[in-house]
Amino acid sequence: MIMETKKKNPRPVRSLSATLATAFLALSLLILLASGGLQLFYNIQTQQQAVSSQQQVVAQNAARSVSSFIEQNFTVLSTTVELVHPNTLSSAAQIQILQSLLANQPSFRQFAFFDAQDKETAQTSRVQHSGSIAVTSLVTKNILAQIHKGEKYISPVYYDAVNFEPLAFMAVPATNAVGEYQGTFVGELNLISMFNLVNQLKVGNTGYAYVVDSRGKLIAFKDTSLASKGKDVSNITTVNEFIRNPASTPTQGASLYTGINGAVVVGTYVPLGTPEWAVVTELPWQEAYGASIQVGIVSIAILVTLAALAAAVGVLLARRLAIPLIDLTSTATAIAAGDLKRRAMVKGGSEIEALAGAFNNMTDQMQGLIGGLEERVSERTRVLEKRGLELQSAAQIVRQVSTIPDSTALLNQVTRLIRERFGYYHTGIFLVDDNEEYAVLKAAGSEAGQLMLASNHKLKIGETGIVGYVAKTGEPRIALDVGTDAVHFQNPLLPYTRSEMALPLKVTERTIGVLDIQSDKTNAFDQNSISIMQIVTDQISIGIERAQLFKGLQENTAALELSLQENTSRTWRNFLEQNRGYLGYQYDGVTMESLANPSGEDPGTIRKDQPVTVKRETKKSSNTLAVPIRLRGQTLGLLNLQFQGTDIPQETQRVVEEAANRLALALENARLVQDAQRLAMRERQINVISAQVQQSTNLDILLQNTVRELGNALGTPKTFIQIGLVNSEPKKDQ
Repeated sequence: MIMETKKKNPRPVRSLSATLATAFLALSLLILLASGGLQLFYNIQTQQQAVSSQQQVVAQNAARSVSSFIEQNFTVLSTTVELVHPNTLSSAAQIQILQSLLANQPSFRQFAFFDAQDKETAQTSRVQHSGSIAVTSLVTKNILAQIHKGEKYISPVYYDAVNFEPLAFMAVPATNAVGEYQGTFVGELNLISMFNLVNQLKVGNTGYAYVVDSRGKLIAFKDTSLASKGKDVSNITTVNEFIRNPASTPTQGASLYTGINGAVVVGTYVPLGTPEWAVVTELPWQEAYGASIQVGIVSIAILVTLAALAAAVGVLLARRLAIPLIDLTSTATAIAAGDLKRRAMVKGGSEIEALAGAFNNMTDQMQGLIGGLEERVSERTRVLEKRGLELQSAAQIVRQVSTIPDSTALLNQVTRLIRERFGYYHTGIFLVDDNEEYAVLKAAGSEAGQLMLASNHKLKIGETGIVGYVAKTGEPRIALDVGTDAVHFQNPLLPYTRSEMALPLKVTERTIGVLDIQSDKTNAFDQNSISIMQIVTDQISIGIERAQLFKGLQENTAALELSLQENTSRTWRNFLEQNRGYLGYQYDGVTMESLANPSGEDPGTIRKDQPVTVKRETKKSSNTLAVPIRLRGQTLGLLNLQFQGTDIPQETQRVVEEAANRLALALENARLVQDAQRLAMRERQINVISAQVQQSTNLDILLQNTVRELGNALGTPKTFIQIGLVNSEPKKDQ
């Protein structure tokens, strides 16, 4: 509301216009009063200062152009280090990045990367001829020590031995997120484009510019024959002043001296700072001061004309300047209130128009930044959602791994889930064979993988493909572009593979297999996907080990059960042999009788695992239920029950089966008790015999007691004992 009131109130506009008009009138009177005798002197001085200022401005612009060229290339190196973090990549990945950067930066000829121990880890070059020097040979320990301190470095200019192009190499430090030194990134820069840039600089109509270093050597000049030889121009006044004070600008602006071409010139210089170079501009004195005389002639006429027009022009210009300023103020207030669509009117003179344009540009940038921030937030949200889904999928896979005891089913399920949940082109799991010679494909999640399984696909460990490499080294390997990976195995069944990731399956420190994932997109894997898949591979390894242990436990259990069955069969066979080969009783509801002979039922019935019902067609229909008595998988006997009627209820049959099972346990317990009693009786008999025998010390009486006690204890009809040595030597007559 305040700004709207000011727009409606014309008094501020009139006040500003009146002030400006008064200023113009006062300036006109001052010019008229100050003109006259001093006018010519002041104009000449002003012209000289203008020439000096113009020279300084030209030199500064030239210096900015050269410095911008250097800084832009420093920025290329620094940005690459910040975005890519080459110190975290393998040597192959570093070379791939350097080659891509070399293709996009024509100003550079070579790139190299040194690690934190100043060892070269990657180097690439576009130079083909053998006469050129590798940039890594120019990087000395002193230079690397400077880079260790976090400083940038650019070398002195040197020239290619073949095509004489001017060169310099640049180096920047690579640091981690906390600023710790991780390595050095070096690039060799071709300065021919800087030469062209210097040659294109316009210094008046006949002037020129050139670049020198802090030693006074000529670096860039339109006369390339002088620049290529590194001519010493330290005798030139401005160059000598720069050598003495390389960090400061000239104290007197432009000065008059003999230039590089031997002619009298007006020149100055501007130091670049880093590197310690300076841009020198020189303008022939005839052109530099030619306008001063003309200015002196027309000065009086111009002053008079200006004085006459000052009043009228002042009023008109004041109004023209004031109105746009008020409009700009209103626009700024509206934008500050949140109306980002509001724009200032571009009118009112070049300066005001420039101000309004700059203000509008600033508003556009601010609006773009806000919109870009919203887009970045949305993109970040999408990335987080994607990571959340990937983690959820990984968790589901891990849960599946923990619930499947069979290794074959486990591997098939995992490969299928990884391919379906993450959308990969192919997924396979290889296991190392017993001889540790081949990695054999055991499960695959694609149609091509099924064909490979059918053909018993296997890869030589340490020799064939990325899988063989990982199986040998036990280290993960990722090929973001298989076309540039020397280890990748081109499988004809998987023609669309563009990226491949292989992760080792480890139990403790032993590699038991490899998880192989292939995608039909380049650069399909990032650090997040690698971390997630590493978690999955760890769980797969645990699952495989658990399945193998479970299988071994099942085999041991089966062997134990078989041993128990054999022992049970053997002990009962011995027990029954001591009891006529069988034991049996029958009960008719009144009396209990011992079976003199085995049951007359079909002998095959006792060998069956399930109860058998036998129907008998007599005057009174009846059914006989034959239930085997089984203990530890062995059939000990048969329980026969005869029922009146035609059908036996299922519940009755279940009761009889349960009774037979409990009877088997009771029989086993009773047998064990009898065996224990028999062993105890035998031990007592042996003790009694030993006690009777040991009572006598006479040999005859001892033998008599022994044979008598054994006969009485064992109930044998006749017992005899004798002692004598059997002569084992052959008789002499034989």
